[in-house]
Formats: sequence, structure tokens, C-alpha cells
Amino acid sequence: MNLLGLTEKLLNEAVRIAEGGADVRGSTGRGMEVIFEQNKLKAITASQSSVLDLRVINRGRLGAMATNKMEEVGLADVAKEAVDVSRFGQRIKFNLPRRPAGTLPTLKTYDAKVAKMSETKLVSLGKRLIGEILEREPAMMVNYLGFAVSEGESFFANSRGVARRERGTSNSFWVEISKITEEDFFQIGLDKTSVEANINYKEVVEKALEMAVWGKHVAKLRSGRMRVVFTPETARGLIGYFVSAANGKLVNEGVSRFTGKLGQQMFDPRLTLGEDPRIDWGSSSCVLDDEGVPTRPKSIIECGKVANFYYDLNQAAKAGRESTGNGFREPYFQADPGVTNVIVTGGEEVFQKLLKGENECLVVHQVLGAGQSNPYNGDFQLGVSLGYLARNGEIVGRVKDVSIAGNVFDLFRDSLVWISKEREWEGAYYLPYICLDKVSVTSS
Repeated sequence: MNLLGLTEKLLNEAVRIAEGGADVRGSTGRGMEVIFEQNKLKAITASQSSVLDLRVINRGRLGAMATNKMEEVGLADVAKEAVDVSRFGQRIKFNLPRRPAGTLPTLKTYDAKVAKMSETKLVSLGKRLIGEILEREPAMMVNYLGFAVSEGESFFANSRGVARRERGTSNSFWVEISKITEEDFFQIGLDKTSVEANINYKEVVEKALEMAVWGKHVAKLRSGRMRVVFTPETARGLIGYFVSAANGKLVNEGVSRFTGKLGQQMFDPRLTLGEDPRIDWGSSSCVLDDEGVPTRPKSIIECGKVANFYYDLNQAAKAGRESTGNGFREPYFQADPGVTNVIVTGGEEVFQKLLKGENECLVVHQVLGAGQSNPYNGDFQLGVSLGYLARNGEIVGRVKDVSIAGNVFDLFRDSLVWISKEREWEGAYYLPYICLDKVSVTSS
């Protein structure tokens, strides 16, 4: 029996014994990785996965169960186990969604070119890229270089007529190079992920090599408050504070800085961010969330104002609202509010021109120490694992033994200097370069 048939069979078994309805997500996928370590080919691996993820509502309580046995035999037992679990599950006050009116759009999430990538081609490409790195920078070691490609399909159905099939691909590339001496440890790591076969591998390597050249000189930095430029890679951590604060679960629990602040001007008017789950080729685009609720674009911060919170069915019911199509879950677990394709609106000027206007600033590419941050009140303290001192748009050198600290919410309220026009994808985040003033910088 195929994925569709198994999903429908499990749903029917659950509906037969659960008193409040059920939904099922069936998914299957296959992938391949080609990994190089220490300048040499390390491994070529292939993987396959399949899962049927069932959720039931029984007498006002939720239960969940999953299986990776894609066989018709035993599905009745999976349904029974989910109902048994529901006896100890949380009480809920929501109903499963009905089939949405009209025709749902079809998003571009599957690239056949990704599915057809061969290990032979990727091995050859990896060897060539490593050769180029070592030819340009013979003192550097290619710690890791790798490719990962995968394809999969999923089917969702519930007891109220919602049904949806999706197909998707994923394409990833990463490279890490380093130079280790008795006096110094210098490491650069870059990665790119896409749904399409459009990653410019050479461009990623060229960027790593350029950063290696910048880092040959170590620049001295004084402790104090100064302007810090966050690249899209590190801006993701900052924007994550806003995304977390708009989580309906945290708002309901009263631990979010945004609780009771809906519609209020809290930040610089130049800050606008939200999510768009329905863009073509987005790394996490989807028409329905994992609860069968239609997704939709929404603002989180609009011109500095708190615009919206996002909810799954459970948290929406607790808040007296409707789900915003943001319920996502893993097998065996209940849904929680989550986001897809987070997008920050760009500014009016390109990054290089903005950087030239700065007399002196710290450009931060990579950080360590997220565990020392507080996502609830906005405080952060991060070690700069890769950063450069820039003066008048020119890189002076790499900084060492530097940490940065501040409060994200306060800095975006009082100290936002600029946001670049161009943006880059970092996972499921589409982000610009962001410059903040008066960030606390400590240099050992």
C-alpha cells in the first residue's frame, strides 16, 4: 500500500475508536550526503525514512502516536495506542479544522535537478573545490566540506475532510577551513541551503577565501560601546528574539516582552519583519500547517509596532483567537506555534556603501555562547568567533578574544543605525545586514 493509502487507512482506524476526531501526517523521504574531512573524502551515505504520525482527540483530550512501519498490518494497534495515550493527554478546547473553501495554491517546492544529483558528480566537485582552496591558501586545512541532497513527499488528512499532498527537495553545502598555530586558531565556516539546485558553490568558497585573507592580520580592539554590524548569519540570532516574543504560547504564559503590547510602537519605525509561508522555493514553504490549517503571510513587527502574534490551534483557543496556521509538530509530540520563511524588510542602500560611511565598526560573522542569552527579556552575551574591524569601509583585520553584549529590544528601539538593501537566505530566514550602535564590546 502506498503512502496515501496508509495515511487514509490509519485515519479510518483512528476515527473508528476516537470520539473527537483525528489527523494523520504520512511522510517518506530519501537523501544522500557526501562528506570530506581533513582535505580528504570521508564518507558517502544514503538514507531513507518513513513515518506515519497520528493525533487523536478523545473525550476532550489529545493523544499522539507514530510508526515508521509502512505496513497495513498493525495500523489498528497504532490507533489504539494513540487513544490510550489520550487518557493522560492535555485537555483541549478546540476542534480540528474543516476543509478550506476554494482551491489551495500549488507552491514550487520540488526541483527535479536536486533529486537527480549523483554522488559521482558531488565527489568530483568536492575534490575540485578543496584543490582550489589549498592552491590559494596552502596553510589552511579544509576541516569539513560536504553536500546533502534529499527529496520527499508527505500527505496530510483529517477526519473533517482536509487532505493535502506535498513534495519537496533540499540542497545543502557547507565548508569549514582553519589555520592552527601555537599562537593562533583561525577558523571560517560557511553554509548554504536551498530547495533548488541553484547553490553557487564556487561563490561560497570564494567568500571563505576572501575572509581568510582578511584574517591574516589581527586588529586590536578597545573595550567599550561601539557600532556593530551583524551579517545575515548573525542577524538571524537577533531576529529570533522577535520571533520568540510573538509566539502565542509565550504570550499566553505572560513571559513574552510582547504580552499586552499588541499594536504598540516598541521599536525603530524602520524595523519590519514577518513570515510568508507561501513563497515559491522557500526552504519551509507550505500551504497547510501540521494541523491542517491554511497558512498565510503575516507581519510580526510593522514599522516598529507589534503587529501580530502567531498561534497553533491549542494556544489560539486559550487566547480566544483563531489559529494563524502556525501549528507544527514532530512525530509522537503535540503541535506548538512555529514560523516559516521569516523575512525582514530591507533598507534603501546597499551594504558596501553603508559600510564605507562608518568610521569604525565591528563586523560580526559568527558567534558563540547563545546559552548565555535570555530570549525572554532580550539580553545577550556572545563570544565573537569570527569578526573583523572595519574603518571607512575597509577591513583592517580580524579580532580575537572579543565578546559582545546588550539587549536586543533596547538596541532596536534606540540604537538602530541602518538596515541594508540586499538580503540573504540563512536557512528559513531572509535577512539584511544590520548595524546597531552602543553595543557593549569587551576585548581581552
